[in-house]
Amino acid sequence: EKAPAPIPPNTPLNRASYRPRLGLARALARTEDTIEDAKKWYNEVMTMAPEIHDAYIEQADMLIKADPLAAVDVYCKFPFPEELTFDDAYIHGEVVRILMKHEKFDDPRLADSMIAFGRVMGITTLDKYVSILDEKFKTDMLKRIYAGVHGKDVDDPDLQAFFKFKCWD
Repeated sequence: EKAPAPIPPNTPLNRASYRPRLGLARALARTEDTIEDAKKWYNEVMTMAPEIHDAYIEQADMLIKADPLAAVDVYCKFPFPEELTFDDAYIHGEVVRILMKHEKFDDPRLADSMIAFGRVMGITTLDKYVSILDEKFKTDMLKRIYAGVHGKDVDDPDLQAFFKFKCWD
């Protein structure tokens, strides 16, 4: 058998890719003692390919039990496009779920994520959260959310009638 020819020193290397890094992060995330290394690789994937949802979702899942607000921070690093997809809505929905569960009603990310989630999935997906915020008298936030989901201004006459009906005026 012939030995393989030696590789010349100036031969170009393969381009760096996020896929092997994502795979390594996934493998490292499986055991507690390599979690910090997994975070490093997930962050590298986010830097190399910021539009890849998996890196944000998986890193946030790793953090959610120990530090749920750190998971929200990871989700909020995602560079959302102008036109949102269902994958984008998933991330916004997770932000809403975590912030509501931990009663962070005044967190500015809550209303923004509720608006984005509602725009993609429909206003009825927010009903449970709207009821909770209504019980907490967060009427200004609710008005902003309803207006944002419908792509209107809070002062829109159609919405004003709805706000009056809901006793949010």
